[in-house]
Amino acid sequence: MSRIKSAIKYVAVTGTLFFGMDKGGLALEGKKVLVAGYDPQIASISVGESGPFDQEKLEQLVRGEDIVPGFPEQGAMCSKTMRALTNTLLGEPYFEHHRLFSKLFYKGAGREELAADKAGIYGDAWHMYYNIQEAGGSLLYQTNNPREDVNKSVEKIIAEARIGDIIGFYYPDSQYNEVAKQAGAGFTHMGLVVGHAQEVNNENIQHIPIVAHLFHADQYYPTEELSLVEQKRKELLAKAYDVPLNTIPAFRVEPITAIQKDLVFQGYIDGQEPTYERKEIGYQTGDPLIYPKVVLRPNYRK
Repeated sequence: MSRIKSAIKYVAVTGTLFFGMDKGGLALEGKKVLVAGYDPQIASISVGESGPFDQEKLEQLVRGEDIVPGFPEQGAMCSKTMRALTNTLLGEPYFEHHRLFSKLFYKGAGREELAADKAGIYGDAWHMYYNIQEAGGSLLYQTNNPREDVNKSVEKIIAEARIGDIIGFYYPDSQYNEVAKQAGAGFTHMGLVVGHAQEVNNENIQHIPIVAHLFHADQYYPTEELSLVEQKRKELLAKAYDVPLNTIPAFRVEPITAIQKDLVFQGYIDGQEPTYERKEIGYQTGDPLIYPKVVLRPNYRK
């Protein structure tokens, strides 16, 4: 009997300790979501359009709420964020926990494969290109010239992308471009279509896909080189998201058009210029930082 009591006490103490560390870690590392380029109150997610995704979670996401609080902003990669995001939208609860516990919890529950893993959403961005297709997903669009075809690519995405599609972006400044090329994918960044924003274009209302992605843009906004308008914008962002002036939230939810118009090159902050050879960059002021290269439609299976 005493052994049973000891075991119960051990489980209770351990559980309380884990719970406390989980909540404490989340509080310390809480990240902000940058919602840009649209009014989240009029974002469109029609009933039934969400497919296998949780409708409520989608609506929270396009409103700028963090539905994967256990996933860190600093030091995280877009591909791992994609896995956490899609699994959460598919109903997996594990990424609500601090990253130190999320894997422990699903492994402890005997889960070797999560819902998004079955759709090929695991590995680095260039691995997902093949993983998604091998898991029954489709390659809807691809260009070999992402910088030259940027307008054509955006038009294609506006016309055909739907919630759940994954957009692979060519990022000229990525240190992994050579690896991605050798793998055959040719892109290192990715985002998830999570809704649509309304834009009026020549008196026509367009429904523009909203993309959720993790992108560290701090290094491209040198304060001393900003125009007065851009400087004011950055000050407002810093105040709104309660972060230092040279820190813009990396977890972003924004229309594909805003990515091309607003997420642009302005130079580098001091000391952030690339220290290794990157022949591909060639950014000019005002150039988009990332360019759509592929659109993938995973085969989400419950």
